[in-house]
Amino acid sequence: MYMSRARIDPARCSAGQLLQITSGHAYAAHQLVWRLFSSGVGEDADKPRPFLYRQLEDSRTPMFYLLSDEAPEDRDGYWSLATKPFEPRLKAGMRLQFDLRLNPVKKSRDANGRQHRHDLVMDMKRDLRDGENGIDMPALQQAAGLKWVASRADQYGFRLVDDALLAEGYRQHRFHPGKKKSPIRFSSLDVKGLLEITDVEAFQAGLYHGIGPAKSFGCGLLLVRPA
Repeated sequence: MYMSRARIDPARCSAGQLLQITSGHAYAAHQLVWRLFSSGVGEDADKPRPFLYRQLEDSRTPMFYLLSDEAPEDRDGYWSLATKPFEPRLKAGMRLQFDLRLNPVKKSRDANGRQHRHDLVMDMKRDLRDGENGIDMPALQQAAGLKWVASRADQYGFRLVDDALLAEGYRQHRFHPGKKKSPIRFSSLDVKGLLEITDVEAFQAGLYHGIGPAKSFGCGLLLVRPA
């Protein structure tokens, strides 16, 4: 596996691409990042996506963190790439600071047994009654983020330390991938916190393959560093 930091040089990127990326157009970012890998071009374009990515919107120029099976390659001439092998030494009981952009959805089944996905933040918002000052969105994001991560911690081999988590930056995304295709909608929420590894194999699976849905649009990459 490889971990990369990829930054776009605005002088080399078209004005249209730069505008779409900096305005948070997830599909444009997805297409642009995919071209860094052999499976994103030519005869291999239909192969499974070999990477996870996270866009940093607070950077002056478009920047991404990438975790991939192969090293990225600048085929278009407007990237600055810094890549190194990613081989973390993990052990049970290790504590790590983490940063995750997640797609806050929950699953439910209707009376006919069909599965549906719901936006957890919006569901929790509907369950609350407006007070005189309305809904406290920061508190709502915090509660939704904690609930979502805590519900998946065991599956991915970790536990939250003292429920230490900060959730912010909730956004709803909507875009058209093509003129003849239906619009794509999803939401994202950024969470940071402190975790402790309980199952190395399960944690490594989440670290390498991502956590939750919407990975094609910049969600699911678990960024970690020693606590």
